[in-house]
Amino acid sequence: MEPKYIAVIDAGSSTIKGAVAAVDPSGGINVLAVEEAPAADAVRYGRVQNAREISARADEIVRRLENNPAVAPACITTVFVANGGRSLCSAASTGEVQQTADTEVTAATVERLHKEARFNLGTDRDVLAIAPKQYFVDNVETKTPVGAFGERVRGEFTFITASPENQRNLQRVKLTSHGREIGKEYITRLLAQTGMALTDSDRQLGCLYIDFGAETTTLAVYRDGALEMAAALPMGSRNISRDLSAGLGITEDNAETLKLERGQAA
Repeated sequence: MEPKYIAVIDAGSSTIKGAVAAVDPSGGINVLAVEEAPAADAVRYGRVQNAREISARADEIVRRLENNPAVAPACITTVFVANGGRSLCSAASTGEVQQTADTEVTAATVERLHKEARFNLGTDRDVLAIAPKQYFVDNVETKTPVGAFGERVRGEFTFITASPENQRNLQRVKLTSHGREIGKEYITRLLAQTGMALTDSDRQLGCLYIDFGAETTTLAVYRDGALEMAAALPMGSRNISRDLSAGLGITEDNAETLKLERGQAA
């Protein structure tokens, strides 16, 4: 079976990164190429500020990825674009579905639960992802409701939301390859990171995941195998560089170099 190839673009506050990986039939991922470019001030606190500038830099990353010997002569047709930033947060909501007695719970039933919980959430923010916490079928807790039989089905969920401006600005970024526009699919950066970094045991035992970025620090709390809450703080490693720049009277680039070469975070 031929491997499947995926491409991703992540516009962070300090750098824009792109990668291409091959996924084998067993689900293993082999990263083939990684490219990056400075974001400068075109991204602030994880949110795109200048779509035209980001488009130009992302196009350059796509070109370099396609010219990489591990990728060429393939062309990128669709990329996954990471969404997140300082406005990311979580909210809890529940949904309940009443059906006739002794009826099987199906995937369509779970989808109805999602819609009911989304309605009960009552927010005008964009919903980036829905993370199930627990399900109940006739008041009996279950992790996998599909296939169970019952009359009353309830689900408790953690919704990850963000400001609508995040998605609008990402949609304004246009990616092209060989004169044609590249399709974009959006993923939640935090869930992609925890999916790679945490094991099922980590989530079951309970843990706090922290992503220290340049201008934002993002948190995710897991308990009993489920996402309990998520939040983003508007501070990161760039705060240290700016403090050094102001205190020592040097450029931010020199302050960043000084921090990396002499700094100790013990």
